[in-house]
Amino acid sequence: MAYYSGTLDEIKLVLRSLGIGEGTLDSLSPDQVYESQAYIDGQIDSILSEVYYVPLREITRSGVTKYPDPIPHIARRMVAADLIINTMTDVDQNVVQTAQNVDTDERNTMYEFASQTIGSRKLAGQLEKTRNHFAPPGIFPGPNPVQR
Repeated sequence: MAYYSGTLDEIKLVLRSLGIGEGTLDSLSPDQVYESQAYIDGQIDSILSEVYYVPLREITRSGVTKYPDPIPHIARRMVAADLIINTMTDVDQNVVQTAQNVDTDERNTMYEFASQTIGSRKLAGQLEKTRNHFAPPGIFPGPNPVQR
């Protein structure tokens, strides 16, 4: 299955950048990473489902097929943070705090995509759900009454 975050090697690269050493990386099993990838993909889909049809579609740009930017980057950082916070037990507390900060920052970026306020970015090549951003929700008709 293709995950938004990419390959195991790409996630290990992000883990190294967050201060995880080779010894800890060697003890990390691929199944732990795949479980975290599936969890984070679900989190991303739940955040973006307000605006986009999910799961997101891969797009082809300049002969390269991938998920729209910056979703792969965000997903890799969120997976790495999730692994540090929930899977790795022998990690320094400063690294855990950094991972929590990374997770919060990336979630805020995802909420920016989901809120679609004026001037916010949009994901290239994705189907958007129709929404009226300018009308208050009270003027839309309610659900049909239930027949008894």
